[in-house]
Amino acid sequence: MFSNIKSSFVFFSAFMLIISGCSMENSGSQSDSSANQGADSDAIYQAALADPRRPAEEVARDGGRKPDTVLKFFGIKPGQRVADISSGDGYYTRILSGVVGSEGSIVAENSGRRSSDENQAKYTEQYSTYENVELNFEAPEDMSLPDNSLDAAMLSLTIHHWHHSDETGEFVPQIALDRYENILRMLKSGGVLGIIEHASDAGMSRVVSDSIHRIPSDIAKADLTLAGFVLDSESYVHANYPDDDTTIRWTQDPRDATNRIVHLYRKP
Repeated sequence: MFSNIKSSFVFFSAFMLIISGCSMENSGSQSDSSANQGADSDAIYQAALADPRRPAEEVARDGGRKPDTVLKFFGIKPGQRVADISSGDGYYTRILSGVVGSEGSIVAENSGRRSSDENQAKYTEQYSTYENVELNFEAPEDMSLPDNSLDAAMLSLTIHHWHHSDETGEFVPQIALDRYENILRMLKSGGVLGIIEHASDAGMSRVVSDSIHRIPSDIAKADLTLAGFVLDSESYVHANYPDDDTTIRWTQDPRDATNRIVHLYRKP
């Protein structure tokens, strides 16, 4: 009887060693796979930054703007359809074009003064070699892209223009809510809205922060949440400029040296 028990124990031990070995082998493979995926992801961003079509003055801003870190945080990847709202002269549009690749597409939105005939001609020429970039000159609240058609949208250094009006004082302007709600409509469920903005001191009023072209993080969160977005996470990649006085109007010298909020919101 003892012999049978001993034999059973030896067999069970051998069986567990085999299972454990397989588990460790699979775990190692998964770890290697994750590392390779991270390396592949970084290579995509670096290739986009190295695109020779990017103007030298924009490349010079990469050190301050850290676009590879920001876009990785927002989860922008090949094959996505992304709206760069208030895209301006296209700093992020060009980089986004390279990241999403030929299977993806970018909607570069500009309106107001940037939608003049002169600027429309300028941007048409500027993006003539970017086959995956579409121009859009509708105001953010009027953009007519289909429902649930975007994987992501970005608003870079824009919402400090949206969060205050003389008419509404310390309440969010209706036009801002209209814009956010239209972006929400165009995003797919789970889609991302990435926000980058000059930060002011916490608790600063709308009227004061508007006057210095900044926005407090808590007001940004309140406005986006009221519009239906859910705050997913925050990055502190731009919260590392100790010489930036967040109680005064930011200046262009040096450029890209302001403390900035970087928020990732999602459509529920």
